[in-house]
Order: sequence, then C-alpha cells, then structure tokens
Amino acid sequence: MILLSKQKFDDICKEQPYFNGRWVYFDQVLTIINKYFKHYTKILEIGHNGCQLVEESQTIDIQGNPTYNFDVREKWPLESKSYQLGIALQVWEHLLPKRYYAFTELKRVCENAIISVPYHWNVPKDKIHHNVTMYSINKWFDMQFLKEAHVVGKWNTRRIILLFQFYNQK
Repeated sequence: MILLSKQKFDDICKEQPYFNGRWVYFDQVLTIINKYFKHYTKILEIGHNGCQLVEESQTIDIQGNPTYNFDVREKWPLESKSYQLGIALQVWEHLLPKRYYAFTELKRVCENAIISVPYHWNVPKDKIHHNVTMYSINKWFDMQFLKEAHVVGKWNTRRIILLFQFYNQK
C-alpha cells in the first residue's frame, strides 16, 4: 500500500490550493490507516477531490475522473462487502438530506470506514459546516459501529475523525 506522503501532499497543494491547511487531519487519517489497515488492498475513497490518501484505492466522486461517478446519496451500484475500507474526508456534511442513507450504503459496501467532518465550527452563514456537534453526528451515523474518534485542529478548522468497524474482523 502506497500512502500519501507529505511531499506529494505539498505538491498537490501547489496545484490545488483547496487542500492547503488540511495536512493536520490527513496525517491523522494516514496514521489510522497505517495502524489498522496497512495490509488491506480493497480501499474505496469517497469525494477525494483529486487527492487520494491511498494511491491504489478506487474512488467515487461526482466530478473529475473517479473509478465510479455517481451520487452517494442514491443506491450505490456496488456489491455488498466489496471493499475492506471506505474513506470519506469532509464529505458527509454535504450529503443533506440523505446523510444517514449514504451511511447505510457505505456500511453495506465497506467492512470499515474512516470519516471526517467539521466539528463545532462557528460559521453561522455556512449552514453545511456550522456547529456540527455530537448530536448532529449521532443523527448522521449509526454510532454502534464506532471504534474510535479523534478530534484534530482548532477553532474553525477542527475536525472529528470517526473510525467505524462494520463487520467483525478475524
């Protein structure tokens, strides 16, 4: 498995300034991948926006040139348990009004998932990112599958990274 390096990330930032300042949570997610999933080969990244964390992962997006081009708020045209790990960073907050439905599809297709969302941002004019709390998160996800949660960043760049385990691992 080839993970995104800091150098490659910096190169991507030069081409796509959108990613500037995101290394703090990317690095935490890469640490989680390295700890639990480094031997996995079937990885699906959702909404990667041109910056894959795992070079050989397959991707879902509604723009660019992903492996799969479809809206994750609808039924996923993928087989159940076809991926060992799903990764979605800063995607779920955009899936209104079908966040929970998209999560059920993720749970059906992937054995595990790493998801990050903004956490306690105070941006009242930005309804998508404003004041995402544990109350919000509990409505978006089936928390019985939560294995770990990590909060990274500060103020309006704080994110919570959620690690879900959907199927018992051998």
